[in-house]
Amino acid sequence: MSDGGLGKHNTNVESYTTINYIGFIPILTQGVKEQQVIIDAQNEKIEKLEQEIILIKQMIMAD
Repeated sequence: MSDGGLGKHNTNVESYTTINYIGFIPILTQGVKEQQVIIDAQNEKIEKLEQEIILIKQMIMAD
């Protein structure tokens, strides 16, 4: 479907919208990949900050 996964169907009695769930799989997969990149970067930052805290504590204890 060229309508982004949504299809509007009209009948004489009612109108309804369908979703192409299979078409959403690549979009959702890409979103998860992008989130994982962000999570990995945040985890690296947390590790660096934790190391800085350890060093600062050591400096304080040495005085």
